[in-house]
Amino acid sequence: MRFVPDDPSETVRWVEAGPDFYAAQAFNHMPDGRRVWLGWMNNWRYANALPTYPWRGMLTIPRALSMVEVEGRHHLVQRPCRECYARMQPVEAPQTGRSFPLPEAGLLRLRMRTGGPWHVRFFTGTTPGVVVGYDAENRRLFLDRRAAGRTDFSPDFPGRFEALLPPEVPEELDLEILFDRYSLEVFAPQARLVLSALVFPAPGDCAAVIHDEGGTIREALLCGYADASASAG
Repeated sequence: MRFVPDDPSETVRWVEAGPDFYAAQAFNHMPDGRRVWLGWMNNWRYANALPTYPWRGMLTIPRALSMVEVEGRHHLVQRPCRECYARMQPVEAPQTGRSFPLPEAGLLRLRMRTGGPWHVRFFTGTTPGVVVGYDAENRRLFLDRRAAGRTDFSPDFPGRFEALLPPEVPEELDLEILFDRYSLEVFAPQARLVLSALVFPAPGDCAAVIHDEGGTIREALLCGYADASASAG
């Protein structure tokens, strides 16, 4: 099969709205027919300045790829591979406006309506944290890491990154925010959007809080990875 783009040659459609997805490695002809890729979670603007040693960046969550046709145009859709959920267990249904502890790694799943704004602050404590949210007036999902932990190692690292919701998306969307100690990956498959970013929280900043200014979050569920040794016992 041969893929031929139907956009003009000068048209660029980004596969990522976040700052840290580079040099994707793709896997085709898998036994179950899936097509999967994952990227280097880093950015050459600051790759050599990251406050980590001896590693420099990491790989993203593996993502299953598919194509959808919308109004005669084909679009790429990325979803976390199903294996990413294999050891996840529900932790709690967070309440809006109340701080809750984050597992070391896990998933925050949100069901939202596109009529009002909301945001979630991750890795709060001594700093305001990383903000993932929705600007309803401008129909943009965003991730803002300007006030979260270490950002001073490069002037190119702090920033707010945005993605415009397509006009044809449904009124209610499901979002998945996968996190671990040094990363956030925001998936909105219905809107065909992904934002991936490295983060370096301050030690001990391991809480989060949901702010629903528009009363538009319908459901919230927090999941964490089960301890493999505990489950084996």
